[in-house]
Amino acid sequence: MHAGTAVLDKLRALITHDGTPASERQVALERLERLLRGHDGPSTIVTRITRSTRIGRQRRTQQVDERGRLAAFVDGLSLAECIGHIVRACGANGPLPEQIDFGFYSGDRPVVAVRFPLEAAPPAVDFAAAIGGTLPGTRVNLANRCGPDERLFLLYPPGTASALGGS
Repeated sequence: MHAGTAVLDKLRALITHDGTPASERQVALERLERLLRGHDGPSTIVTRITRSTRIGRQRRTQQVDERGRLAAFVDGLSLAECIGHIVRACGANGPLPEQIDFGFYSGDRPVVAVRFPLEAAPPAVDFAAAIGGTLPGTRVNLANRCGPDERLFLLYPPGTASALGGS
């Protein structure tokens, strides 16, 4: 067994075991996400990770817990793996986003909203190219509706929603 695989398996076991205290699960999750994005150094992520559900015409976000980040989001990719791909794409173009929000449209079609402060946002073409390199087949659009001091990218990964179910 490859040493990296053993570490990933151990971290997954810590995160999913019922007896693991919440603080240890959080530390294990953060390390897992660093490994998935290819860097196991000190964490600098201050990005809020949320999941949106639609209620009427409004979207309501809720924080994603440690175990939820391991849940399959689209075609077998977990939220943590999607976060890793997005973080790698951001690393190629500058700072990390303020928020990564996982949601659905048209029932079971996945969409990820990636929010940056306007002054820190990468150029749209460069960001789309970087996302295409880490999440092949993903369409990237700029949202028409966002605050004046922010830039919101909408990522449409190929496939359908998995275990989380669309809403």
